Amino acid sequence: METAVLLAKHNRPEETMSKKALVVGASGVIGHAVVRYLETCSDWSVVGTARNEAPAFMSGVPWVAADLADPASLAAHREALRDVTHVFYAAYVPDRDLAQEARHNAAMLANLLDGLAGAGAPIERVVLFQGGKVYGLHLGPVKTPMREDDPRHMPPNFYYDLEDTLAGYCARHGWTYSLLRPDVVLGAIGGKSLNLAMVIGAYAAICRELAVPFRFPGSAAGYGVLMQATDADLLARVSIWAATAPIAAGQAYNVTNGDLFRWDRLWTALADHYGLEIGPPLSIRLVDHMRDKGPLWSAMTERYSLTPARYEDAIPWSFGDWVFHTGFDLVSDLTKLRIHGCHEIRSTEATLIEKIGQLQAKRLIPPLQN
Repeated sequence: METAVLLAKHNRPEETMSKKALVVGASGVIGHAVVRYLETCSDWSVVGTARNEAPAFMSGVPWVAADLADPASLAAHREALRDVTHVFYAAYVPDRDLAQEARHNAAMLANLLDGLAGAGAPIERVVLFQGGKVYGLHLGPVKTPMREDDPRHMPPNFYYDLEDTLAGYCARHGWTYSLLRPDVVLGAIGGKSLNLAMVIGAYAAICRELAVPFRFPGSAAGYGVLMQATDADLLARVSIWAATAPIAAGQAYNVTNGDLFRWDRLWTALADHYGLEIGPPLSIRLVDHMRDKGPLWSAMTERYSLTPARYEDAIPWSFGDWVFHTGFDLVSDLTKLRIHGCHEIRSTEATLIEKIGQLQAKRLIPPLQN
């Protein structure tokens, strides 16, 4: 279906809406949650965008398929961009070369902002999603609690390039921006999106299928450190607050559920909830240890009538490895967010159980209880 037709189909009467959101990276775990929340808000219209056409789980969403690395690709959608008032930017292209990663991602954002400016879009605010890498977590232990005004580490870091690019455009065009820094985001979509709920749910299902204990698949150190997570739906609500609150202009905020946990307690709670046996941590690398489980997953897909997907594309095992082998505390300071008036809070245990339940309901993982 053509973009113009989709936009016409989903536009609400002019008098009932005042804001139009462009969600960049809309098929990811963050973008998906933001789109779905905005669809419930009567004074917003929303358009999703990503490099490819909308996936099946985003069917019905007005969509712009554009390669942000190619300015001409965006130019073809000028009409869809001309009345955008708010941007939620969750796009990311990884690269092993961190300097190249920084250059490439900054160029993508610059191309988008050029496209919006060229279309004459009346931008009010751009919300840019960052993550723990902004504090250098990918390089090793950091000082905790992590605070928004912590100094930058030695670059390259693509988040720095994105932030500087955005700040420059906003200064030139009179726009405003906000930066949101969630930790591990828990959502209810499948695929290789950085979604830990999918990793845990799939791993639990395979443990049940093989009748083996649901052992924590990480290091002993990782089992005991302080951790935090961010409910994708909570992040979506905070995102709309950050996009509209005057106090949030030009500010960065850590965003987590507000509680802390250790896997040794949370893993036990999950096992109890699903009636699974556990044991001591099993220090494996999921990306290697689960590589031979493709035929098993195919059989489970047929037996439980799951949504068909290539095993290699279904579960982000490597993301699970990074989380489960983290050997140092991950704690963000939420004081600034609270003082500025945003008080969203959620239990991470409840969030994980909810998201895994939604993944089961969508037939992305098998049932975990008899």
